[in-house]
Amino acid sequence: MSNRSLRPAPNNPDLMHSFFHDAADALYVLDLHGRMLLVNDAFVSQYGWTYEETVNQPLCFIPEQLVSEYRQLWNQARYGQRISGYKTKGKRKDGTAIPVCLSCFPLRDTAGNIVGISTISKDITADIKMIEELRESEAHYRSLIEATNDIIGIYDLQLKQKFVSPSIRLHSGYSPQEYMAADVKDMIHPDDLANVLTTYQTLSAEKKAAQVEYRAKHKNGAWVHLEARAVPILNERQEVENILVVERNITERKQNEEFLRKAEKLSVIGELAAGIAHEIRNPLTALKGFVQYLQPLLPEHKRLTQIMLAELERINLIVSEMLVLAKPQSLKTKRKDVRQLLCNVITLLKPEANMQNIDIITRFDNRPLEIECEENQLKQVFINIIKNALEAVSRNGKITIRTEPRDHNQVLIRFIDDGCGIPCEMIHKLGEPFYTTKEKGTGLGLMISSKIVKDHGGTLHITSEQGKGTTVEITLPISHQ
Repeated sequence: MSNRSLRPAPNNPDLMHSFFHDAADALYVLDLHGRMLLVNDAFVSQYGWTYEETVNQPLCFIPEQLVSEYRQLWNQARYGQRISGYKTKGKRKDGTAIPVCLSCFPLRDTAGNIVGISTISKDITADIKMIEELRESEAHYRSLIEATNDIIGIYDLQLKQKFVSPSIRLHSGYSPQEYMAADVKDMIHPDDLANVLTTYQTLSAEKKAAQVEYRAKHKNGAWVHLEARAVPILNERQEVENILVVERNITERKQNEEFLRKAEKLSVIGELAAGIAHEIRNPLTALKGFVQYLQPLLPEHKRLTQIMLAELERINLIVSEMLVLAKPQSLKTKRKDVRQLLCNVITLLKPEANMQNIDIITRFDNRPLEIECEENQLKQVFINIIKNALEAVSRNGKITIRTEPRDHNQVLIRFIDDGCGIPCEMIHKLGEPFYTTKEKGTGLGLMISSKIVKDHGGTLHITSEQGKGTTVEITLPISHQ
């Protein structure tokens, strides 16, 4: 083969020379026997070998273990095939291996005969490095997403989820797969849905980050408070294509805020109650003294004076209850068996239950269940709960009282009635001042009971189902002394 057949067309020699030698990628031409005919400047820059060196050592720029691979590529081109995008390695003059992407194709003369092989060799070191960096970056961000407690999700403009982080299980109880298959709108509290949709519509229109709080349904049926910050993801036309949402579970914060709100309200009521109780007791003492003075002088009205003294004593007890709402006082506790306290209270209320034909059934554990308590205060709690049950249960109903140890450190007391029950939306408000389900109630009885139980280191929990009854559970620490 002569070099004449590889020369550029006579009428464009400068153009073809510039095309070959000024190309950004390395170009070289072999004859059909594998001898080097031409190399461009980019080849010399990429590999470090000169044209003369490649003529004397045609395979100098190929790693020894890849020589057969190169020859196979050239052989395919020799028979008319075009190879494009073949990734392999080349060898620089200093011995360094570099990743390259090869394109081989046959060269033909004017008669269409294959007279040589042309190869374009592109150094893809930078591309591979960029891919590795992208992989490392993706792995880094994925590890951050998987490690964070916040929920990270990507949604389209219709709130259809495209991605959600594994932390969704921690806060909602749903696995990522279950969450992705669900309708997000069904998981948002009905009262919050309109606000959420409005927020995302505003974000889409204004292309600005937005924040919203809402309640989401947990797999167990509870409502979880979430604080969501949404950021628009724009496409190349600067249109909102998706929404990135980072959500934080603020349920505990909301509960703390509610606790502080109740505590503040209780403090105000306590101060008010203490003041009122003090003002009532002064005239009450005088009235009681006068009635006691007049009682022997009015023997014909002895029954009336006894009733007056009993009612005055009742007023005094009510005033004492109001003082419980004041600031915490040191309890003068004694060890008492909770079963005995309950028996005393049941004995007191049994006549009232019998009048309504209501059975009070006890299921007490046989073992002693001693607690450190202020006897009268705890009795008042039991009286309040049983009286509430008596008012809720219709004739021929029943109230069951159970006691049992729990974890060897606590005693669990259950008051179970089969009364009218309480609507589920009202249960979480029980215990708030002046909130009551009774027509003439004040809401203070349960609030006082909750405070007494808390002061004794215990908890009070209410569950109810409308039409099926109510269960009040009290846990108190057992005394092991």
